[in-house]
Amino acid sequence: MNEIFNDVPKDPDTTVLASIPTKLDDIDILIQGWYWEGITGKSAVIPEEQVSKLTDEELISYVAPRMLITEPYTVSRNRDGYAFINYGFGGGD
Repeated sequence: MNEIFNDVPKDPDTTVLASIPTKLDDIDILIQGWYWEGITGKSAVIPEEQVSKLTDEELISYVAPRMLITEPYTVSRNRDGYAFINYGFGGGD
């Protein structure tokens, strides 16, 4: 499963504190804890090919209750082939 996440884009201004690969049913998910400009948070990184048929709302409805993701959160999809659910924001100082 780890090879699936070899090409996850890395923001040069973000420090990834931890990365844990897991599965939710048939969906591979990489949970990352990160620090960026005084903010901490988490991201659920999902290969886009595994969730491409889901809208952002459907993706959240499926993943959030099972991963204990609460608002506020953001959903983004990038051209590198991953969907991101960012959540758990806090002050990092």
